[in-house]
Amino acid sequence: MTVKLGKAICTRKRPAIVAGMFETMMSERVEVRVLAIAEGYAMVRRKGALPFVCQVKELSDPTAQKGEHATN
Repeated sequence: MTVKLGKAICTRKRPAIVAGMFETMMSERVEVRVLAIAEGYAMVRRKGALPFVCQVKELSDPTAQKGEHATN
């Protein structure tokens, strides 16, 4: 799948902190809007939030099966 401007799902990993200590990495899937794509990166934003940059490989089509990622 090629990433296009519009809606997408961004899969990010973030640390999980339990009892004040770093435990493990948690995977988080959030719906985003793709604003721009360049050189393997995409500028995206969540509804009501500031834009941020993520790698294109972290994006997937909102209708795609879980685990299926984009290729560019």
